Amino acid sequence: MVEEIMLVSFLHDVGKIIQRAGLKYPRRELGGDFYEHDELSYGFISEYLGEEYAELFKEGRWKFADYASASERIEAPTTGAPSSTPLLDPAYDIASGDELPLNKDVWYPVNYIDFNADPEAYRTVKRGEALINYRGIYDVLTRLAKDARAIKDSGSLLETYDFIYKTVALLVPAAVYQAVPNTSLYGHSRLAAPLSVCKRVRLLVIDVKGIQRFITNVKGEKESSKRLRGRSFFLQMLQRALVDKIADMLGLSSLNNISFEPGKVIFVVCNDVKQQVDELLLKLEEWSNYELQFASALSDEIEVSEIKIFSERGEDRNFKKALDDAFGRLKIVGKPSITQDIGVDVFADVYPENSMVEAKSVNGIDTLTSGEVPEGDISEINLISLIVGHSIRDLKYVVEIIYKDGVEVKNEYQGNNRFGRIYIKPLNIGFILIHGDENLARLRTIVQEEKRFAKRMKVFTVNKTRDFIYPEVLQDFDIISFGYISLSTHHPVDEYERFVSLDDLADYIGLGITDGDKIGEIVRRLSAYPGRFMTFSSLLEFAFAHIVTAKVAEEGENVGESENKVSKDGKKPVVVLYSGGDDLAVYGRWDEVLVLLEKLSVLVQGILPSVTVSGGLFIFKKKYPIGIAYSKAKEFEGVAKRERVKGFGRVASNIFEGYIEDGSVSNIFENCVKDQINEEGMKSFSWEDAEKFLEYAKGLIQSGVPSAYLYKLYSIGEMIEECEVPRALVTYAYLNARNKDTFKKVREITENYLADYPQEDEKKAITGLLKFRTVVNMYSLLSRS
Repeated sequence: MVEEIMLVSFLHDVGKIIQRAGLKYPRRELGGDFYEHDELSYGFISEYLGEEYAELFKEGRWKFADYASASERIEAPTTGAPSSTPLLDPAYDIASGDELPLNKDVWYPVNYIDFNADPEAYRTVKRGEALINYRGIYDVLTRLAKDARAIKDSGSLLETYDFIYKTVALLVPAAVYQAVPNTSLYGHSRLAAPLSVCKRVRLLVIDVKGIQRFITNVKGEKESSKRLRGRSFFLQMLQRALVDKIADMLGLSSLNNISFEPGKVIFVVCNDVKQQVDELLLKLEEWSNYELQFASALSDEIEVSEIKIFSERGEDRNFKKALDDAFGRLKIVGKPSITQDIGVDVFADVYPENSMVEAKSVNGIDTLTSGEVPEGDISEINLISLIVGHSIRDLKYVVEIIYKDGVEVKNEYQGNNRFGRIYIKPLNIGFILIHGDENLARLRTIVQEEKRFAKRMKVFTVNKTRDFIYPEVLQDFDIISFGYISLSTHHPVDEYERFVSLDDLADYIGLGITDGDKIGEIVRRLSAYPGRFMTFSSLLEFAFAHIVTAKVAEEGENVGESENKVSKDGKKPVVVLYSGGDDLAVYGRWDEVLVLLEKLSVLVQGILPSVTVSGGLFIFKKKYPIGIAYSKAKEFEGVAKRERVKGFGRVASNIFEGYIEDGSVSNIFENCVKDQINEEGMKSFSWEDAEKFLEYAKGLIQSGVPSAYLYKLYSIGEMIEECEVPRALVTYAYLNARNKDTFKKVREITENYLADYPQEDEKKAITGLLKFRTVVNMYSLLSRS
């Protein structure tokens, strides 16, 4: 009965979609304290879920959860009809009584989520320019609801509707009348569902420690990029499995987790379950050889009927107090122990011997390691990352299996069937990753083979938000929920279908990483408003995943018959090492990586106006260790974040030269420029400038400008940095007087970036020459490629 009550509470406002679409939908009268949209919700639930659920809705038990979830609304003057009011950026700061920002680009289109759409379609715009498509939303909702009718298990139906609603209600404002419309219908309903079960609740908080360390802990260079990709996606699956195991263990639903932040779990629970959960977390720590650690805490009880999420009086916000108290109590559940029997695996990584398996005994190891079966043992974590990293390419379905007690399976890769299987022993949960052709028959065969071992299954399609429910699969096993995941599945392969190694991508390889600026600050501010926070987190995940997937696919469009293969002209697509939340790591030919990251930064800010993106790019030659390259890129990302200008992200790289801005050039003949650069100078550029400089470098190569002239400009910039400013300016003027035509051509190509000294200001000449060294560096790399 718990799942049935949660599902009714989750869908209690579905009538708002029907009402705002202006459809003549059969209403079922309720009478009493109900609204028109409640009667439409009642009719929808009756038609698509059945009379049992309709009667639960009529009882109205969901109302106290609705009121509690709605308590985070901030009052504001009504600015328009519900059917024409779009969703406001949930991270836009607004207080009660403030006027809504009608003429700022902070309003989302009211539409369903579609991974086949151009990311530009989800840019925020001004209030009056936002697309309103309730009819389209209704059509997608009812089509998915018809498919979901085949699901009879209430828990599976609830979890499937979680994804249906994410598709259709993420960009729909929950409340419009006398309220700031900054919480989506999905976020509001997602919170109401777990609050409907108990009169008093607690918040169980779990914090995953060491995520970055775990992802990048790739020892050795063999299959390193594959293992790094595998660790990233495995971590996402591990968090999903942990939520499912806790829900199964406590008799709850995965919807009781109200945090969508990577590495954070916040469970709404009814009792003190901390010790039971800690025992599970401790086993998981030991299994991971303490590469991952977990901190947990439990809040005091909150009376659901008295929950106040937002109040003019800050001291009344009891939900925030409970959450803050829980975060303040977080403690690591276990401590690393000294392992007596250790071994070194085939990747030169140290693990306990009891977590090792003989490499050649693993089914499919020859495919995973490009035909070269390694001698020796392989650790369980490295094997899992290898299987996952290999299976991500052309990934079509992920099947999660919650096994019956006493069942234990092995990690393997089946080349003939093109799927990888991983098993997380402490959770007794496994995943089967099916890649290659999108063949429903293969999926059904796997479900048929696994059903005798399974308590329940979950089937996730990849990057499909409108077509992810397969009623025919339920004929094989009836306790299955359906959903979707989002990630880039591209990876170049050679003519023998083997993964192209890092060293084969280009002469000069770029490893670029990005991170949303001040995300932590936004998260801290929004975490006290769970409906808004879930709205923001879902938009963050969607924006990064959708943009990365779309743009990487776009980069690979010219690569021949298979979008992952090397093209005839030698161009290879950029490869995503990992993408989780607002973090991204990619590698490939250095200039393509820079262009992709610049496009990403612009689009992310277009879809998430409160977020800017900063990045680091490390460029290296073949045989350079990928782990060190990542750490170097991370250092440059830190430089970009420190030099970030308000409202704009930046990028730093080992090919960028230091400089000072025009306004900082003072007493240039008395003070050494090098000292000014070290004290107040910049070593990063805006994304716009970085891409502009790359275009300048490409234009210079195509124009045939003598390289000797460009390298002379570079040396003049070096003179300026080394405190020889008068000599540098004289040399610059003399060089251009002797090479008038060349100087004119360079100025044309670079949009007059270099000053025509002495006719133009010396400050412009100095800063231009300092920055132009970066253009020459790019020119040099491109000319050698």
